[in-house]
Amino acid sequence: MKQETIERLLAKREAGTLTKEELELLNKLTRRDEVMAGAERRANAIVGRRRRALAACVATCIMGVAVGLIFNQKQEPVPEIAQQVIPVAPVEIPEEENIMAPVETAPMQTAAVSAEKSVKQTRKKHAVKPDTQDPVVMCNSQCDADSVISDIWKFLTA
Repeated sequence: MKQETIERLLAKREAGTLTKEELELLNKLTRRDEVMAGAERRANAIVGRRRRALAACVATCIMGVAVGLIFNQKQEPVPEIAQQVIPVAPVEIPEEENIMAPVETAPMQTAAVSAEKSVKQTRKKHAVKPDTQDPVVMCNSQCDADSVISDIWKFLTA
């Protein structure tokens, strides 16, 4: 009987001939108020969770930006310096003629003699010529301390 009454009232509702008393009876039989209250609670819970999730995301982003700014401020700024470019003209290297000159074959004795001559010539080039104007302090274990000090004094006052 209850099911038949609900079907009859729904048919009148579709047709648009439902009165206020019949609407109240339909809502009471279908427990519309309880269903709507439960749906509203679930909707509020979903909206609340979404709001909390959104607030957590926004707070996380703000904290991330703040931490990034704090670490970025600790770094010293690198000064930008302009670099001057100076054009360099190419250097011309003179080409030597006969770079690959033929080598003469000579006996071994000649090579040894020429090597001795070149060693003597290099020794002469690198020999140190003593200056006769400046006093030279030279001493060995037989010198006494007074003579060394006097030689140093002469050298410093000269």
